[in-house]
Amino acid sequence: MLNCPICHSPMATINSGSIQCVSRHSFDFAKQGYINFMTRFFKGNYDKRLFTAKRNILSGTGIYAPLTEVLRRWIARYSVDINYPVHILDAGTGEGTFLQQITQNTPAVGWGIDIAKEGIAMASSAYNQQIWFVGDLACSPFAEGQLDIILNIFSPSNYEEFGRILKDGDGSSKSSPVNDI
Repeated sequence: MLNCPICHSPMATINSGSIQCVSRHSFDFAKQGYINFMTRFFKGNYDKRLFTAKRNILSGTGIYAPLTEVLRRWIARYSVDINYPVHILDAGTGEGTFLQQITQNTPAVGWGIDIAKEGIAMASSAYNQQIWFVGDLACSPFAEGQLDIILNIFSPSNYEEFGRILKDGDGSSKSSPVNDI
């Protein structure tokens, strides 16, 4: 499912502490359980305080409960039509609460990616049923045509990259524009 964000070669080696591509670019697992795939330095205005406030709003108020329920029903219906787990990417996941709420008790594999390491560290520390990456949406670590659904609710979009990593509706790899849910 993954390609190296540096050389775009398939990931070949996984051991207890790192993942490596066939060209030997290596990416280590953080102690919290996420992988940092950033290929450039990023210093943003995102900090633990911001992500804690977001988590409190998402988990404490139920403000997105109607949207979460619609998405969970859609995932359940979609999963009946395919013969493999639904792979969902939350692009710009932040601290991960939204992805956790959507994938909880569904036939889905949740993948979360964000450029802010602080958010992903919080996500991977709190939610261990999803897979978490620090990475850039412009150069994601996903191989072409690997994901069934991409959620992009809290961050800027990269539709060209989304089109590259989404599967067709029939489960095959696609190269056409993104289909919106």
